[in-house]
Amino acid sequence: MTTPPFLIKFEKAYRSEDSSGEELSPPSGFCFTNKGHLLVADDFNHRIQTYDSEFNLLHSFGSKGKDPGQFQYPKGMAIDTAGNIYVADCWNHRIQKFDSKGSMLLSFGKCGDGKGELNEPYDILVEPSGNLIVVERYNHRIQFFDHRGESMGWVGTRGTVLEEKLVELQGTPAKLLAPPLFEFPTSIAKDSQGNFFITDSGNHRVRKFNPQWQEVTSFGENGSEPGQFQYPLCVTIAPNDLLYVADLNNERVQVFSPFGQYLFNINGENSGQTFEAPCLTAIDLKGCLHIGFAFNTRILKYLIPLVAPKTIPGSDPAHIFFEALSLEHEKEEDKSLAALEKTLTLLNDKETEKRSSAQDLGMSAALAISSLSIGRNISNTVINLAFSEAEVAIQKARDQVIKCFLSWQDTVSKLDKLAYEEEREVLKDPDGVRDFNRDLYVAEQEDKKLFRLTRDEFYSYRKEVQRFSRFICNLLENKLPENQLQFLFEALLRQTHGTLNLMKEYFGQKEKCEESMVQILGESQGGKDKLSSFLNQYYSNCRIMDLQQHLQFELRSHWFNLRTLTLNSEKKVSLENLAGKMDGEPSALEDVLKILIGFH
Repeated sequence: MTTPPFLIKFEKAYRSEDSSGEELSPPSGFCFTNKGHLLVADDFNHRIQTYDSEFNLLHSFGSKGKDPGQFQYPKGMAIDTAGNIYVADCWNHRIQKFDSKGSMLLSFGKCGDGKGELNEPYDILVEPSGNLIVVERYNHRIQFFDHRGESMGWVGTRGTVLEEKLVELQGTPAKLLAPPLFEFPTSIAKDSQGNFFITDSGNHRVRKFNPQWQEVTSFGENGSEPGQFQYPLCVTIAPNDLLYVADLNNERVQVFSPFGQYLFNINGENSGQTFEAPCLTAIDLKGCLHIGFAFNTRILKYLIPLVAPKTIPGSDPAHIFFEALSLEHEKEEDKSLAALEKTLTLLNDKETEKRSSAQDLGMSAALAISSLSIGRNISNTVINLAFSEAEVAIQKARDQVIKCFLSWQDTVSKLDKLAYEEEREVLKDPDGVRDFNRDLYVAEQEDKKLFRLTRDEFYSYRKEVQRFSRFICNLLENKLPENQLQFLFEALLRQTHGTLNLMKEYFGQKEKCEESMVQILGESQGGKDKLSSFLNQYYSNCRIMDLQQHLQFELRSHWFNLRTLTLNSEKKVSLENLAGKMDGEPSALEDVLKILIGFH
């Protein structure tokens, strides 16, 4: 786990009780006023509370109901430049506007999915222009309103990560699944550059959009490892543009760079406080972090040093890489390159068994160098380091796919045998009472799990292939000198050779299965039913062809880059190179033909 690069200090806990003497409920929304007062949506009490900087209750407004000024489970809030308060009145499906004292000014919205209608508004952001951006949890979209509450349209529709992965794996035209897709979005924040960040909680990720609402990146996936989420509910951005994300079911607040790179987290272990289902984050005018919880009325306050991104201390590669990206963003390319070289050097010096945690960082750093290389002279040392990390990343992704695929093949083979035995028993005695076949049930569940995991690995593998291809294309655009061009050529040959050999191996396995199937069909069945063995091999071949489609995706990518190399340099690519071999090797044509015939 990455160590925090600076001290995160717990200062105090408050709101276990307040001066009103009334029973409190867990907070469901945070917002700081222009005076530094904290507004809290007191969820189950259907009201908004105002606390001063010493956390004394100043006043509250609202009650349960549907009338103007009443609430049903209020959520996110926002303040405009005049100090007016906007509240997402979630279960009333509307936005209400109040003055700083809580007097009602405006209400708009009703339940629905049309223009101007809302379904569980969960968070609000007020633009300097006075326009509002509303996150609609149950409409799975972001809707825009002017200061009068008139809708100006929306972006987004419902969709899951699974659908996006299937689109990628099946080659579905993008227009059939128009992005951006959300699954229960819950909060919005804006950085100093005008970029927007949305917690796409049902998809376990955070989405980043530029000021024109074009998606820049998304980061996170379902899981409990660093950088993964289990229902991220709230994102808050510090003055130095670091992101603090409430990771609900992982019981932590994760901290990311504005580029989506995981840096460290805050949890009960490193803060000495009880963390259970953090759901809210907010940063006050002094730069202190406040955290709210789903099952506790308490709010925790932390001191977080607001150092500039490029001055974050430490020798961890992740922090140095963040420094490099920050320097690049500030147009300090030479310093950025130096930081990237340091990042790759540290990654290269790590022990082999630790490479797994650095895989994504290595490829990311290599990509950053290839992007910066355009129009610049990059040393052989840096280029070599970048190639090393890029090749490690794509090799690791390929190995992971094969490992997962083999596990799935083995599980399905066992499942087929158990299922066939069960069918035979049923045919022998159709009306008989049978015991629950636990072995068959376990095999079925394992098959489903490994099928989903294999799809995930195929998707990740393709993404890594695309990143490797982008890395190569960036370097080709730079018109590398001859010696560095040779590095690129040799890397492409190595990866082409490795991929093509794998494909040959699996086509060989498929051919052996087909020979066995022909033999089974030619034999007299007699009293011995060989249907089970025939079907087992048939479906195994179907899965092999599924794998081959994805290996072919990588092979085509390398062939495309070899062709681009020929078009953009004096380097000529021969037929032997398409097999990953040097000119003149006689077996190269045979290898390429085997692949083409195998698909035919």
